[in-house]
Order: sequence, then C-alpha cells, then structure tokens
Amino acid sequence: MKEWIQVLESLAPNEDVVCWTEHITPEMSLEAYKRGVFPWPESEEQIYWSSPEPRGILEFKEFHVSKSLTKFLKSHPYRVLKNHDTLSLIQKAAEIHRDTWITPGLIENYKNLIQSQHVLSYGVYKKETLVGGLFGVLSEKYFSAESMFYIESNASKIAFVTMVEDLRTQGFSWVDTQMITPITKSFGAKEIPRQEFLKKIKI
Repeated sequence: MKEWIQVLESLAPNEDVVCWTEHITPEMSLEAYKRGVFPWPESEEQIYWSSPEPRGILEFKEFHVSKSLTKFLKSHPYRVLKNHDTLSLIQKAAEIHRDTWITPGLIENYKNLIQSQHVLSYGVYKKETLVGGLFGVLSEKYFSAESMFYIESNASKIAFVTMVEDLRTQGFSWVDTQMITPITKSFGAKEIPRQEFLKKIKI
C-alpha cells in the first residue's frame, strides 16, 4: 500500500486500477482514500483499488439546482436524517443496486468505518420508511460520495442537495463523486484529470 504514490504516477491515462487485494480492512480503506484511491470489488475475493482517469468532482461554487427541483424541495413530503441507521441505508443501497460492487465484505468494512465516524449518510424518509439516500467516506482531506439510490422519485436528489448544504457548513468547498452520472452532472459535477485530483488532495 505504501507504494501507491509511485503506482499512481506511473499509471497510463487509460488505467484506473492501482492494485487488487483478496481482502479489505478499515485501515487499508482510509489509507487508500488518503491517496485518492477507493475500493471497487469484483467479488468477495478480488477487490480492485481504483483511481479513475478522469475523476468526477463537484465544486460547490458550480453547484446548481434546476427550477423544477427547487420548487419540489419547498414542498416535498420527506424528511432527511443524517447518519441515522447508516448500516441499514448501505444495505438498502446494495439491495437496490443488485449485483454491483457493494459486496457483503464491503458492507462489513463500512460497518467498521461507521463506528470510527468515517462514513456520512443522508437518508430520505417518508414517515418511517427509507425511500432514498446516499452515503460516502469521510477521509482526512475530502468527502467521497460512494453510492446513492431512490425508491421514490427525487429522493436521491433530495439527499444530494442536503449533503452539499451540510458539507458547506463544515467548510468543504467540493465533493468527490468518483464518476459522473446523469444526476451528478445535472447538479454541475464535472470530470478533471487524475493528476489534478491528486494535487487537489495534496498528494
């Protein structure tokens, strides 16, 4: 793991995978995020560690909300809870995104990171029912949004807007989205070169 810096510098432009391991621990995870690398399991026994080229980020100064969503945010029937039953939220994300990278082993890893307060979550509830949300990993230098989901329309967008507002109050000026999706792009997220991202986190 200590060789990640050298590996990152030598990766070809079309390479994303830094290395792979047969297991994952909270210590490995935090060291990875510190270097701009995150886990992307292929299976329980094969965990890729990725540093995408390019990297998706959202600068809060470029954050914008559509007129229709702004109107919806003023009168929606939901409530958003931060760090409420985060493990259940992650498990729900894994259930919604079936056959993806959120493996049982990774969920167990998140469980340990929750205990050390390195995971933030934003759950969207309709009465007592979780209908959407997002979670991510809080490292020393930045917040990396891992996954978001919705069961009811706009629920993930509500979580995303809440996340941005919350991170702003904590002094953050941007968030790592890892990849660009239609939803993050609609909020103003963009792609930057990997080396620019690494400079941003002072690697």
